[in-house]
Amino acid sequence: MSDTFITFRPTTGVYAKAIKPYKKWYHSSDMSKKIEIDGRYYRVVRTTGLINKLRLKKMVVCDENGQIVEDEEVTRQCFKWMMYLGYYQFNQNGIQAESTHGKKEQHEPLIELFQDIWNHVNPVLEEAEQELMAYHLNYLKEVYRLSAEIAEASKEVISCVEELRRLTGDSYPAELMDRYIKAASLNYKLKREFEIVLIESKERAGQRVRKLILQDKCFDYLTDIGSDKLRITDDIIDANTKTEIFIDQAKDQHKRDVKWSNDIQGPFTIEKYLYELRYIYTFKKFVEINVAETLHEHWVFT
Repeated sequence: MSDTFITFRPTTGVYAKAIKPYKKWYHSSDMSKKIEIDGRYYRVVRTTGLINKLRLKKMVVCDENGQIVEDEEVTRQCFKWMMYLGYYQFNQNGIQAESTHGKKEQHEPLIELFQDIWNHVNPVLEEAEQELMAYHLNYLKEVYRLSAEIAEASKEVISCVEELRRLTGDSYPAELMDRYIKAASLNYKLKREFEIVLIESKERAGQRVRKLILQDKCFDYLTDIGSDKLRITDDIIDANTKTEIFIDQAKDQHKRDVKWSNDIQGPFTIEKYLYELRYIYTFKKFVEINVAETLHEHWVFT
């Protein structure tokens, strides 16, 4: 991960002077390109760790003359731009990896194998077990679909970021930022959908399907498939492990988010979290929460 925030550069001139009272000798400082708000231009100016320039300390917004802006609404609007960029900055390893997922050779063989297993054991399955197998087949297809869509959205996010990095001008082109925000928003939405699919599968089917395939009554019907069936059971174990990681991260995130959003309240539960993933955790909400936290924790006027 780059230790320089996207499109930011070291402070100079009036901006270095403006941030100086808030900058300790062992800190560094940088500033954004110009951000247009209601026909006027501003910059976000920050102090950071000297070594780790992503470790945020203090933040201000300055006008074109280097005067610090105390207006909270203008500051909030400018901080939003930083949070838009921050989505990629702090998730770039995952986004880069996800851009390579969703390929046919990664998913279709597993789907075909599971369908083959189902065909083999079909004669000994009860109605409830048939429903379980149908659910898992649909799950595998959804994972494939979402992985492919996330990969395309990730590629578009990366493409926009590369264009932003190459900018020679001193402001953010509206069309390029619109493209980036649209791609980041879609990427965020699809990953929330992917998380829902994993969690619901773990809660409703995952281990039950694994145990069903490994049951003695299915053994004689799977002799032709042999150890290949373990690719399915191993995939279920991997998915459950990934889901547990998502849930642990969600619990930690929940503790933070209840402080900054009235839409997220009470103790963490799986049921409530699934609701929040569907109806609350949008990209807009992600930005809103991060802006609220930054205003409280890092803005020099709080």
